[in-house]
Amino acid sequence: AALSYVSGGGYSNYLQRAAGAIWAARRAMRGRAAFVRESPERLTPLDMYYVVYDEHRYKPWQLEMGFRLLEQFESKDVPLGYRRLSKEVLDHSPILGELRDRPRVRGVFQICEYQYNWPERICLDAILDAEHNGAVVRNYTEVIDLAHDTPEGWTATIRDALTPDDLIHINARFVVNAGGPWIN
Repeated sequence: AALSYVSGGGYSNYLQRAAGAIWAARRAMRGRAAFVRESPERLTPLDMYYVVYDEHRYKPWQLEMGFRLLEQFESKDVPLGYRRLSKEVLDHSPILGELRDRPRVRGVFQICEYQYNWPERICLDAILDAEHNGAVVRNYTEVIDLAHDTPEGWTATIRDALTPDDLIHINARFVVNAGGPWIN
């Protein structure tokens, strides 16, 4: 049974998932730093707080390890700014001092994160940049059918809202759905 657990996916699946999560965290931290460096005018830094209560899924030590791991991937010019706050800090904070169920609080963690200013413009900038680099971009276009049916990529059947009676067939190596929160 132990051999099947190790070779059959139990432990190795766990290691694969952990490696994938670490890889994704590293990419996210790199992307975060690049965006802060390249578009600081589109961002507002702010302190984010994670409050851990008794019934929280993760224990404070687990979050501590996670934030410490993220710090290993941080850029020196765009630090995570991680801190685990003490009870004294909570007692003297005008906002954190008013947390609900204070006796059940097991930990409070603070990081520096960034709020997007005008996120629609960030999306538009990305679309225009893609178009500048050769992508075909479309607006007000409905995808009728999408299939990954060739070794080269995708075939899509689309309908332009301006000419709804005409179906258009396109082939692409990559398809990006940038419908955002408005997608059904």
